Amino acid sequence: MMPVLRDHNVLGNIERSKFNILFPHPKIHDNKNYNIPHYDLDKPHYSILLYLNNSDGDTIFFKEKTKSEIKDKLTELTRVKPKENRMVISEGNYHASTNPINSRFRSVLNIVVRKEEKDVCN
Repeated sequence: MMPVLRDHNVLGNIERSKFNILFPHPKIHDNKNYNIPHYDLDKPHYSILLYLNNSDGDTIFFKEKTKSEIKDKLTELTRVKPKENRMVISEGNYHASTNPINSRFRSVLNIVVRKEEKDVCN
């Protein structure tokens, strides 16, 4: 994995890595509802998602990166559909997952990389 991160100029220390799995929820019938928006680390970081299967259950990325940037509500930037072996690298933006509706499950590897000091602009 490290050569891939270096190739994309993702430099820093891995803070954590985990697998996430979501299943359909009986009360969710469309993709307008999403789980709690969050960012992965309270320091400058990259969030890497590697989708492990094809499914529905988009990831929604928002413009804001910190609580202080939020005015009235979060500003949606884009949605990414889970596709097996698709990797998405963000600059630590707020993001949220959605539960699959038509797929049996949604599986993702999430890696959080704390940026190196020289990569952090003050």
